[in-house]
Amino acid sequence: MPWTAIDKALRLERPVHAQDLAALDARGHALGGAVFNQCRLAGACFSRCDLRGIRFIDCDLRDADFSHADLRQGAFIDCQLAGARFGASQIDGNCWSGCDLRDSLWQHVRLANSAIVNSMLAGASLHGARFERVALLDNQLGGADLSQANLLHTVINPADLREVALGGLRADGAVLIAANFRNKPMAGIVLERCTMQQADFSGADLRGAVLNESNFHQARFEGTCMHGASALRAMFLKARFERVDLAGAQLAGAIFQQATLSDVRLDQAALATSVWNASSLHCVSYAGADLRYSQFEHASGKHLDFSGACLDYSNVHNASLGDGCGRAASRRRQRGTDPVLLAAQSRTLTLEKQ
Repeated sequence: MPWTAIDKALRLERPVHAQDLAALDARGHALGGAVFNQCRLAGACFSRCDLRGIRFIDCDLRDADFSHADLRQGAFIDCQLAGARFGASQIDGNCWSGCDLRDSLWQHVRLANSAIVNSMLAGASLHGARFERVALLDNQLGGADLSQANLLHTVINPADLREVALGGLRADGAVLIAANFRNKPMAGIVLERCTMQQADFSGADLRGAVLNESNFHQARFEGTCMHGASALRAMFLKARFERVDLAGAQLAGAIFQQATLSDVRLDQAALATSVWNASSLHCVSYAGADLRYSQFEHASGKHLDFSGACLDYSNVHNASLGDGCGRAASRRRQRGTDPVLLAAQSRTLTLEKQ
């Protein structure tokens, strides 16, 4: 009987080693602190089990059922978990390392303070899952489903999400390293207070996306549709925009310092208190935009359209913007170049150009 070997190992605090326990029915059993090493547990049922502190090492757990189980402080090392089910479980402090999790099911799981490392998640369904302080490192994510998921203070590295379903995803405080969203449909996605430095959004559809207070340092936006997106107080430091539609976007307080923009539409955008210092602007339309209190210090531009825009209280100190500003609807109390300040800045500006 399989339970004889398991109970003996638990009493002696030894691993259950090299046992064939396929289709084991563990429902109603307490296996907290158990260690299974090189065991065959394909199709086993651990549903609603107490598995706190359990360890599975080099085990075959294909199609195993962990739904509604207590998996706090557990670990899965080098395990086969293809098709395993973790649905609706509350998992805290767990680790999966070197595991095959292809086609595994995680719908509506609550995963916290955990890590999935160097594992295969291709085809995994994480629909509606909630991740909080989770690290997803060096995994293969192609074909995974993160639709309707919530990522709170979660790290994904690398975040190549081109082949991952993201419909309805919400992220807050997530860190997406080496993020790749090329040609990705992401309309209405919510990525607030996230870090996406050097991310690639080329060809992505971000219409109506919510990107407030996120960090897009050196990110690339080429052929990206961001019509009506909200990126309040977002940072686009040294980002590149080419052939981008930002018409009607909510960008109050956004920072575009040292950004490069070419063939970009910002018509009717809300840009109050935005910062464009030292930016490079070519064929950019701000028609009808609200640019009150905006900063354009040391910015340079050609073929700019400010027709109907409001530039009240804006700062264009040492800016070279052509004659576009002259067509603005309003420039009340706009600050121009201050010769004394420019002289004081001359040495710093020279060093920055070297």
